[in-house]
Amino acid sequence: MKHLDGNNLVFIAGCPRSGTTFIQRLLAALPNIQTGQESHLFEYVGPIWNNWQRHVKMKQNDGRGGVGLPCYFEEDAFLDHLCDFIECLLTPMLEMLEPGDIFVEKTPSNALYMDSIHKILPKAKFICIHRDARDVVASLMAAHHSWGKQWAPSTARKAALLWCQHINKSKNDSKNLPVSQIFQLKYEELQSHPAEMLSQLALFLDMKWSVEDIRKAVNENRLDVARTSGGTQIRTNLKSKKSNIIVHEPEGFVRRGKPGGWKKDLTLKDKFWVWRIARLTMKRVGYNWNFPYII
Repeated sequence: MKHLDGNNLVFIAGCPRSGTTFIQRLLAALPNIQTGQESHLFEYVGPIWNNWQRHVKMKQNDGRGGVGLPCYFEEDAFLDHLCDFIECLLTPMLEMLEPGDIFVEKTPSNALYMDSIHKILPKAKFICIHRDARDVVASLMAAHHSWGKQWAPSTARKAALLWCQHINKSKNDSKNLPVSQIFQLKYEELQSHPAEMLSQLALFLDMKWSVEDIRKAVNENRLDVARTSGGTQIRTNLKSKKSNIIVHEPEGFVRRGKPGGWKKDLTLKDKFWVWRIARLTMKRVGYNWNFPYII
């Protein structure tokens, strides 16, 4: 049975507060890109696939013959049913695409499910954005104390663990992905050279954006503009391209956005916890932070 292969899907992945919304809005301003509010699609689907894999391993090593759906389905049949389910969930995102369009699905937790996404949608592409753990921790804690209390970590220790979880999982999964299907970038590079990064993304996505297209996207989403207007609008109702129902980010969602703000935002204790928990993972993605950790 033929299913969607993800050839018109791009998944943005990264720890929350790492610039996933920034790259989404930049892309949303460009031709042939459609996008919408975070779907958290694989927070629904990923655990199903993970449980399947867990039960397969149990069946292989369990003298009783195992438990779970592997007792009733071969993997190909199970995947067929799972793909049917996902196609239904993807319909609102993909049914409005014109030939040549790509749908960009931005949910930070995609970073935790890249292996599942690739297994089920083998031609989907990924844009993974990394940001200095110290700035991410400061931003997560600021969110907790304002608009993001329900989900953002309240301490530097918890925030650093969240950052490491997303970075390590995405880096490990990316080893098993075709190089042509993953684009990794740093938030700091995106902020300092947005036009250059978008030009590279045009090649990665096989898009023919003009210099003027890219300039317009960058100007619409400068930090000073985003703080007042929100930047390029993201629609929540994808049924109509003329819909005026858009995502309204809460006050304080767009902060300073400049690298290095952690030096003032984090206390000495906060800096210690980030250094203790995240320094090795930071080094893994190019953010070296040697002792003393307060600098």
